[in-house]
Amino acid sequence: MLTGLILAAAALFVPQDKVQVSSAEIRPVAGSESAFQVVVDLEVEIGWHVYHPSQDPALGEPISLSVSGEGIRATGKTSSLSPAKPHMEQIGGQILMYQWLDGAPQLVLPVELSDPSLPLEAEVSVKYQVCDDRVCLPTTSQTVTAAWNPASPGEAVAALPSQGGAREGEATPAQNEQEPGPLAELDGEKIKITGRFLSATVPQGGAVRLRIET
Repeated sequence: MLTGLILAAAALFVPQDKVQVSSAEIRPVAGSESAFQVVVDLEVEIGWHVYHPSQDPALGEPISLSVSGEGIRATGKTSSLSPAKPHMEQIGGQILMYQWLDGAPQLVLPVELSDPSLPLEAEVSVKYQVCDDRVCLPTTSQTVTAAWNPASPGEAVAALPSQGGAREGEATPAQNEQEPGPLAELDGEKIKITGRFLSATVPQGGAVRLRIET
């Protein structure tokens, strides 16, 4: 109880501008004449992180994008083009898994334009929770403007995995064959994660038991 009050009080004196939206654009999807994505670039202050879109909401607020405006609507969920950094914490007999994004992550949201031949402006809301090793600030959001100009469409972006392919925050089968799985560290030991880490428990006097969704 006291620890929680101290952390809450500390958060009141921490500047809230730890995350900056460096750019927000509406871009066409490569190989498609009708698919578009809102692409948002962030800058997260050194020593701080936000949570990947695949983060378990019970452990931290996943970053998310939403869009509003005439002639545009979202057609899917937020994804990250930047890989998550796995982080483990052991609390009592349970190991909690976090998916961090830091540095300059890039996020995308699939959208549909009612008439791609016309220019438009849309409001993009970025909702997130930013934390460091000591404290998490309250969930907040920033709203920025993203424009679409058919005369200058900008660089096309790669299509996101379709349903039945890789889920948000996961590698495709081809990537799994070519790249090693992410490594997490617990008490100095490296643990290779080859699926989607869900939870882990440490039975009294027993070994660590990990629950992995593959």
